[in-house]
Amino acid sequence: MERFYKRKAPDTDTVNNNRNSCLDDLNWEVEIKYDPGLRKQIDAYHPNHREKVRRKYLENGPCQPRKCNFPVSDIEDKPRRFIPEWFDEFGSWLEYSESKDRAYCFCCFLFREKKDAGYESFIVNGWNGYHRKGRLKSHVGDVGGLHYNAMKKCDDFLQRRQHIDVAYNQISETAKKAYFTRLNGSIDTARLLLKQGLPFRGHDESLESNNKGNFKEFYDCLAQHDLELRKAVSTNAAANSCLLAPEIQRDIVECFANEIVHSILEELGNDVFCLLVDESRDVSCKEQMAVVLRYVDKCGIVKERFVGVVHVTETTSSHLKSSIDSLLAKFKLSLKQVRGQGYDGASNMRDARFSNINTIGELSQKMVETGKHRCYPLVYRLLKLVLVLPVATATVERCFSGMKIVKTSLSNRMGDQHLSHRLICYLEKEEMKKVSNEAVVHRFMTMEGKGRKYDL
Repeated sequence: MERFYKRKAPDTDTVNNNRNSCLDDLNWEVEIKYDPGLRKQIDAYHPNHREKVRRKYLENGPCQPRKCNFPVSDIEDKPRRFIPEWFDEFGSWLEYSESKDRAYCFCCFLFREKKDAGYESFIVNGWNGYHRKGRLKSHVGDVGGLHYNAMKKCDDFLQRRQHIDVAYNQISETAKKAYFTRLNGSIDTARLLLKQGLPFRGHDESLESNNKGNFKEFYDCLAQHDLELRKAVSTNAAANSCLLAPEIQRDIVECFANEIVHSILEELGNDVFCLLVDESRDVSCKEQMAVVLRYVDKCGIVKERFVGVVHVTETTSSHLKSSIDSLLAKFKLSLKQVRGQGYDGASNMRDARFSNINTIGELSQKMVETGKHRCYPLVYRLLKLVLVLPVATATVERCFSGMKIVKTSLSNRMGDQHLSHRLICYLEKEEMKKVSNEAVVHRFMTMEGKGRKYDL
C-alpha cells in the first residue's frame, strides 16, 4: 500500500536543527588529532561534518615534527629511518606519525576517495619504505594525477572568497543592510506622524495616485533627500520588502508605544502610584476608558503618565474594575502599589439606587448602605483612598482631547489597540523623544509570530 501514498518530506527547520545539534555535539578537541596515525578517516564523518573537519585540519596544518627521535629500523639489512629534511624537499603535504613511525599525505587524507588507487598506502596504513625515497616522488606524480588534484582541492578550499556560502553571505549582508535602511526610513516617518497626531493611511495608495496618504508621501519625500534610503528602495529586493504595508505601520506604532510604556514602568519600578481613570466615547461611539498613572519619580517630581485606553463594552463599575485589573496585570503592576484612585463618571454604576449620586463621598456612603462595599471590597477600598487623597483628573481629560485629534471621522475604523498605541505616542512626546530607532528595530524584529527575515 505504500506505493499509493506519498512520503512526507521532513520539515526543513527540523532537519537544519538536527544538523546544527550534531555539529554542536562533536568535541573538536578530541576529534581533531595532530598525529596522522591516530586520525579518523574523513569518510567516517557524517557528510554534514566533513567540510568543517577539513577546515579544522587545514587550520592546524600538517604534522611535521622535526626534533623528535625518529626510530631506526632494519630494512634490507640496513638501518633506515625517516629523514626530517624531506619536509622541506616535498613541501606541506608530507606528514609523519610518531605513534606509527610512518609517513602520510596530508592533502590526500583530506580529499582523496576510497575508490582511488593507492588510497591505503599514504592515507590509511601509512608509508615506511624509507630505503626508497623515489616512492615519495612517484606519489606526487604528474599534473592531473590523484595527488595533484587533492592538492588543488586544498588550495581551492582555502580560497574562502570563492566559496558559494561566502558569496551568498555577502549578498545577504548587502540585502540585510538595505532591509534595515528601509526599516529605519519607515520608523522615522512613523515617528513624525505620531508626534503630530496625523493619520497614516490614504484613500488611494496605488502607484498612480497623486496622494498616497501621509505615510507613503512622507516616506517618498524622505527617500528623495536621503541617498542611502533612495538606493535601498530602488533595489530589486525591495519589491517584496518595502516595509510600507499597513501591518508594518501598525507594528512600528506598537513598538513605539511599548517602548514608551516600558520606560514609564521602569521609572515607576515597585513604587506606589495613584490610578486616574475616566471614560468617554470616541468618534465611533465606542466607550473608551483612559488610564493614567500618577507617581513620584526618583527625582521627587510628580509625574502623570498616560498608559493607554481600553475599549469597554459596559460602563458598570464591575466591568470597569475588571478592565483595570486586566490592564494592571498586563503591566505586571500590583493593586498593593495603588495608593489612590481618581475618576470621573461615578454615575456609571448603573443601579437605580445610585442614580442621584453627585460626589464620591455620597457614593461611598451609598455603597455601605446597600451592602455593595462587601460585594466590591477593592472598589470600596479605592474609594476610601480617593477620599483621603484628593486627585484631579485633568490629565485624563486631555487624553480624550488628544483622542479627537488622533481618531477623526475620516479614520473611524481604527482598531482599539492601534488607537491606544497612537495615543500613547502622541501624548507622551517627552518619553517618545527618548526612544531610539535601535530600540524600535530590536522590538520590531523580535515581535512574536511575525517571523522577521533577518537576525539582529
